[in-house]
Amino acid sequence: MKSPAEIVADLDQYVIGQDDPKKTLAVAVYNHYKRVNAMLDKAVNDDEADGVELQKSNIAMIGPTGSGKHILHKVWRAF
Repeated sequence: MKSPAEIVADLDQYVIGQDDPKKTLAVAVYNHYKRVNAMLDKAVNDDEADGVELQKSNIAMIGPTGSGKHILHKVWRAF
């Protein structure tokens, strides 16, 4: 699984500027996959609850037309 810094580096190849949104999206993507992997591990190993719960989080990307919201989403989906 890629780290948030590696995800930002991948986004940098396609999106110019927008540093704060790229960092926020990278952390959200990382946490999403960390949560999915934890759920899969728990299902495969049939583990009891270990006391750690990874909360689901959402991001609302808002901004004017042409600010890069769609390209950030499109590039993220390519991962």
